Amino acid sequence: MNGMRKWYLFLMAATLMALALPSLAAAPKKSYNLEFLLPAFDEVLNRQNPFYDGDEQLVAPVAVQVILKNESPPPLSANSNFSSAQFKVTGLTLLGDVGCPNAQCSVDTSTGTVYVTNISPPVQATQTITISLYASSCVAVNDAKVENVTVYTGSQLSGDSFQPYAKTDSAFPMVLMLSTRKEATATTPLLIEPTGISCGKINCNGAFPVEDSRPTGGCLIDSTDVKCVTTTRGIDKNGFCGGSVDYFVTNLLTTDKKAHIVWQTNPSAAFAYQLNVGSASSPTWQVAWLPATGDPVFVGAQQCRGVDLTAFPPVTLPLPAQYATLASAIKSNDKNIKITVTGTSLPNIGDPIVIGGERMNVTKINSNTWTVDRAQGGTAPAEHPLNAPVMSTPLPTLTSAQVPPNPSPQYLAGYRVGNQAQVCQASVSHDNGNGTWSAWFIDIGDGWVRIGQ
Repeated sequence: MNGMRKWYLFLMAATLMALALPSLAAAPKKSYNLEFLLPAFDEVLNRQNPFYDGDEQLVAPVAVQVILKNESPPPLSANSNFSSAQFKVTGLTLLGDVGCPNAQCSVDTSTGTVYVTNISPPVQATQTITISLYASSCVAVNDAKVENVTVYTGSQLSGDSFQPYAKTDSAFPMVLMLSTRKEATATTPLLIEPTGISCGKINCNGAFPVEDSRPTGGCLIDSTDVKCVTTTRGIDKNGFCGGSVDYFVTNLLTTDKKAHIVWQTNPSAAFAYQLNVGSASSPTWQVAWLPATGDPVFVGAQQCRGVDLTAFPPVTLPLPAQYATLASAIKSNDKNIKITVTGTSLPNIGDPIVIGGERMNVTKINSNTWTVDRAQGGTAPAEHPLNAPVMSTPLPTLTSAQVPPNPSPQYLAGYRVGNQAQVCQASVSHDNGNGTWSAWFIDIGDGWVRIGQ
C-alpha cells in the first residue's frame, strides 16, 4: 500500500510540475507593432496634409507619422516596457524636424535614420508612442517604407530588444509601407491603404520641376541639382488629353542610384523628364517598367526614335504627336487604312504608328491610304473607330541587347525581344560642368530609371 501511495504522490507531483512549467517559461515576450502613416491634417502647420498651392503643386514639408505600440502580453512588468527605438525611413527625403513627446528624438537626414531615446515614462504594454516627421519630397505608392526597426528596454538604445508582433492585432496591424488609416465605424471596417505623396497635378503640355523645401529655395525648370527632377507632359499616347493627372516622383538617385516616376489616374499619359546625377564620367543608364510592385527589372536604356543628339537640352522632345485620323473605321485584320492628314509631318516607310493601344508598322503610303503590319511591339490587334487619332511613337522595340538569352520569368512578363519598350533615353548624357550630368527620358509606362550597375 505504501508503495502504491508513493507512486500516486509521484504522479501527482509530476503532473503539477508539468502544468507549472509552461507558466514558468512564459515570461512576458517583448514585442512591438508599427504603423507608418500619412495623416490627413498637419496640426503643427495647421493645414491639410499634403498641401498644394494654386497651381496644384506640392508645398513641402509633408507630415508623416511612425507609431510604435508595445504588444507585450500580460502579466505586466517593468521589463516588458520599452524606452528607446531606432528605425530607417526610405523613399522619402526627411528634414531634421521631429516631434517626439516624452522622449528625445533626432534624424540623420543623410540616411533617413531616426533615433528615439529617453522615453519617459517608458511605453508599457498596449500603449503607443507617436513620432512625427517631415518630408521634403513626394513619393510613389509602395516606395516609402520603414525598415531596420529596433526597439529596446533601455533608454539609450540599449538593453533587451523587442521582436515584431507575431500575432494579429486587428486594431493595430503592422504597416511598414506609408499608408492612410481610416478608423472603423459601426458599418465600416478599419481601412489601411498604401499611399504615395503626389507631386501635384499636371496638364497636357505642362511642365513642372519637382520642388523641395530647402532654405535656398526650390528647383528651377532648368535645374541641374541632383535633387531636382523636371517633368514635362505631352498629349496622351492615344492622341487625346485626358485632363490633369497626379504625378509621383521617387527620387533616390543620390542614395540608391534610381528614380521612379508614376502617374496613377491616366494610363495613356506620356511624360518626358530630366534627371541629374553626380558622376565623374558619363553615366550608363538603365530603365524598367515592370513589375508594378516589388523590385523593378532593369534593361539597358535605348535611344528614343526621332532624337536629335546634337543639342542639349533637346530642341524638341519626340513625345507622341498626331499624324492623322482614321477616315473610316478599321477591323482587327485590315491591312489598309484610310487616313485624313492632320499633322505637320508624315511617317516614313518602316516607321511605327500607334492607333489606340495598337502599334503598327507602315509598309506603304499611297496618298491617303497606308498599308500597315498590325499588332507590332507585343501589342494586340483591335478594331478602331472613325476619327481615331493616328499617332507617332518615340518608343523603340527591345532587342537581344536588352533581354538575356535565357530570360527569367520577370523578363518574360513584358521584356520579350520585339516588344515595345515603355521608357527610352531622349538625349545624350550632358556634362553640366559642375560635377553633375543630366539626361532626358520619355516614359509611357510608369517607369524606373537608374544609373547602370
